[in-house]
Amino acid sequence: MSKLSVLSPFKPLLTEQEASTAARAGAVGAFLSVASAVQGLVELYLTRDKMFVAMAGVPKPPAKDSQISAAMMDTIQTGVFGFALGMVALVGVAYLVFGVIQWRRRTMLIPLIMFLFSAYSVLMSVLGLFTPHAAMATPVWRTVLELALEIVLLTLFWAGYRGGRYLRRGAPSAA
Repeated sequence: MSKLSVLSPFKPLLTEQEASTAARAGAVGAFLSVASAVQGLVELYLTRDKMFVAMAGVPKPPAKDSQISAAMMDTIQTGVFGFALGMVALVGVAYLVFGVIQWRRRTMLIPLIMFLFSAYSVLMSVLGLFTPHAAMATPVWRTVLELALEIVLLTLFWAGYRGGRYLRRGAPSAA
């Protein structure tokens, strides 16, 4: 039996070995999410100037002194950029921790949570295709690539959930 066959949501898991392999697929999905977060960190850092330019177009609050206004915008830009970097890093670390736990314990809850986050991501990506694009909009080809990755992740997380559920409940009884 191929290890990839456990990814099929239509094929029942028949043995504990299949269930264990399926449960670990959820961990593989988490590790892929970590790689995606690292890529996001690098891209965010490399495109920070574009982000600052886009933020410069935001209407500024009236200030008596243009130096005060410029200092305020610099502070806001730096804060928003740092917050964005920190959040992407935090999500990456969380997925790494979840991946390690899932690999070792083969639970059903962790892949389910990650599945729901990925489903939300797919929904937001699809909705993003139908909204007017802003200055920092993601190109359509990139969104399609991200959707393909999300579909792979959804498959891995669902397999992880199924495997964890099988291991938790035991073999299904023959009716």
